Amino acid sequence: DGLILGDARADDHTVLEELTRREVPFVLVNRCVAGYPAATCDNYLGGRLAAEHLLELGHRRVGVIAGLAHASTGIDRPAGFVDRFREAGIEVPEGNIVFTGLDSHGGHVAADRLLDAASPPTALFAVN
Repeated sequence: DGLILGDARADDHTVLEELTRREVPFVLVNRCVAGYPAATCDNYLGGRLAAEHLLELGHRRVGVIAGLAHASTGIDRPAGFVDRFREAGIEVPEGNIVFTGLDSHGGHVAADRLLDAASPPTALFAVN
């Protein structure tokens, strides 16, 4: 009758375009791609809320373990986080945003990279 898709790439719509062309009903969950039906949370707002929490705790030097660069969660959550810090007058350096796999190994690699910096962050936001 239709498909529920739990993953989709923001940078490659080939599968979604093919499903649409074939008139196969589908909905995305956990990911969103502009122009296609999706049931997801507000990832951008989630990033903003995480940033607000860290700002309230006094953190000014933060790092982001951003997940996959082609996934809406890896795009929207870091964007909301960085935008909220920018609104507070604090820039999150590009080098403090690490895109990595969504598994424990990827998280460890990203955290090690951030925490081994000359001036490491006082807090980390992991999108996953």
